[in-house]
Amino acid sequence: MGGVPIAAKHLARCESTSTSRGSFSPVGACTSTTNRRADVETHWPVQVHKPCAAVVQRAIVDAVNQARLILTCGLPGAGKTTLATQLAADRNALRLTKDEWMWALGSSPWDALIQEKVERELWHLAQEVLRLGLSVVLDFGLWARIERDELRSVARSLGVGVELHYLGASTDELWRRIEARNSEPPWNSEPISRAHLDEWAASFEAPDAAELALFDTPEETADC
Repeated sequence: MGGVPIAAKHLARCESTSTSRGSFSPVGACTSTTNRRADVETHWPVQVHKPCAAVVQRAIVDAVNQARLILTCGLPGAGKTTLATQLAADRNALRLTKDEWMWALGSSPWDALIQEKVERELWHLAQEVLRLGLSVVLDFGLWARIERDELRSVARSLGVGVELHYLGASTDELWRRIEARNSEPPWNSEPISRAHLDEWAASFEAPDAAELALFDTPEETADC
């Protein structure tokens, strides 16, 4: 039925025949062994050279191993989304910024129920993309150590590297940036207050050197 079996049968038949009666064709007579092989490769280049399943599987595994989950971590105003945007462009990665999805869906980052659902679905999407061998920049904030540990563990189980990009700044500097952001849409309709920032800063678990060492070195600073 397929080209490969026909070509294989014809080649085998030709090699067992010593006569030479002209150029090879799928229904023609046989020539020398060298010419016969060349003719088969010419008529069925894809089928004869089709990579075996093991080679294809190896290529898929290699692609996944080269993919990375890139995490941004920090409080509002730290510059996470700006960095995430740059990283996605530099690394040909998919960027998933939770706040942007919340606003796009007609909600806001203040809706805890919707936020939980969006975060869960974006994380599922990120895993599917990583399985395809593509890198993902996950821009969630990740204020708690347990969140970062869980994402790192799952990504490692998928066979991909995991980077953590932590952005820190003083509370006063964060508030200065937030005030500027509050004056523009969409945040001007539901702004962040200084009281919110102070509360979040008190509960934020900044990654220390020991935790950062658990992640892979970012590619832009990795040793050659």
